[in-house]
Amino acid sequence: MVWDSLTQQARAGTLPHALLLTSDGPVRTPVLQLVAALQGCPVDAIDKGLHSDVLVLEDTGLQLRVDHTDAAKRDHQAITQTARGIVQWVWETHQSPARVVVLFAAERLNTPAQNALLKVLEEPPPGVYFLCTTTNEYQLLETLRSRMRIQRVSATPAVALAPCPLAEAFWRGDLFDRFAIAEQLHKAEDSSRQEVMAVLRWLLQQSKTSGRYAFLSPLQEAYKQCRESGNVRLHLEYLALQMV
Repeated sequence: MVWDSLTQQARAGTLPHALLLTSDGPVRTPVLQLVAALQGCPVDAIDKGLHSDVLVLEDTGLQLRVDHTDAAKRDHQAITQTARGIVQWVWETHQSPARVVVLFAAERLNTPAQNALLKVLEEPPPGVYFLCTTTNEYQLLETLRSRMRIQRVSATPAVALAPCPLAEAFWRGDLFDRFAIAEQLHKAEDSSRQEVMAVLRWLLQQSKTSGRYAFLSPLQEAYKQCRESGNVRLHLEYLALQMV
């Protein structure tokens, strides 16, 4: 299978430094597994945004620009969600053998942003990998496509979620409901932090399954902070505001 072959290349250090993965549907899970093979770490660390040498740009449906413009700020995009921000990030010193940029739905790059990435794709810094996905490669400039190895891959089927009533209520509720759940989980924090983490894991998976990728970044941050014994209510209330 193609995914198995790519994973073997990642482990052997022979993976192309710029890959464009084309498919008819979602490929997030196998892409993150591929990144984990490159980094030699658990896929869970990649999935939850805990690896400092992996930059994952989720498919939020928003256009990606060259610079951190006022429009990008209005869309609540980070500097690393711009072409020049990506270039700056890949040139930073990294602790791991590899530094990986994962760009889902690469067709979201506008034309100036695509042009701004041409040089770094052609001559990436040592140990830097670009893994880009698309469902329509022809929405990308030919000059960009020519700098990546294009690989057709199979999409992955959606996985049913196990029931988690509190998480489901948080997902479907309004802001008032979510604040109430945050308070409930905060009170239970000392006796059952595992319940808090289970809720956040369910929300992370639901955001992927439903295609609500804009929620992934705040969810990953909440997961990281709560995992590190942060203030549960504070982080869940902030998460609730981000999910409005």
